[in-house]
Amino acid sequence: MSREFSVDQLIPHAGRMILLDRLVAYNDESISTEVVIYEDSQFYEKGGVPAWVGIEYMAQTVSAYVGMQRALKNLEPRVGFLVGARKYLSSVSTFSLGKRLLISAQPSFQAENGLGVFECRIEGDGIKIEANLNVFEPESVEEFMSEGE
Repeated sequence: MSREFSVDQLIPHAGRMILLDRLVAYNDESISTEVVIYEDSQFYEKGGVPAWVGIEYMAQTVSAYVGMQRALKNLEPRVGFLVGARKYLSSVSTFSLGKRLLISAQPSFQAENGLGVFECRIEGDGIKIEANLNVFEPESVEEFMSEGE
């Protein structure tokens, strides 16, 4: 039996902080999402969205991958943390109005303790950006955030 999910069902974001437009594809090894740049896109300014926002597009795509794994087990998405990004190099400074971006992520490392590394890409009409994202999904955000108090 096939089930379809929307991005808002897979990530623990709400409202305008959901930056991804739709889920394009998912399998056990990878996920692809899409963003189209509109004037009402979050972070839109002066003809486009700054390319540094691509890190968040990648992070939300990783979150959607983990959220899909949970959704297929009838579990709710959990909060995770972007620990760092390596080698985020962009040939553009802005994602221009009307650009359609395909964001993909695949895990290269996932540990039982919630640490993970994902190879991510953004592609679209002459744009090709790659980066590795280090992420952490604690078992309990409340306990994690209260450590060190």
